[in-house]
Amino acid sequence: MEPVTLPRRSFLKLAGAGGLALGAFPHLAMAQAAGQGTKRAQADEQHRPFVQIAANGEVTVTINRLEFGQGVQTALPMILAEELDADWSLVRSRHGSNDGGLH
Repeated sequence: MEPVTLPRRSFLKLAGAGGLALGAFPHLAMAQAAGQGTKRAQADEQHRPFVQIAANGEVTVTINRLEFGQGVQTALPMILAEELDADWSLVRSRHGSNDGGLH
């Protein structure tokens, strides 16, 4: 089986035509970004607050990332407790899901 060769001139013509098409019709290149579903997806991204403070002083931070050794389950609540000057024993963390619900 022989490899297919493309002459340099033909390659340059194709590359030039492709660049011209993207430059002349940018709305076609960005058709996915302007779709109907993006407005709804942005509105539904976060259903619940990232930080909740209960009446009894309990502070809960919702973390949407998994723990893979970075320490987010401890570091984010510690930073939050420091910034809010909250009692560390009342600071909690929980996992959020990608659909906005809590687990």
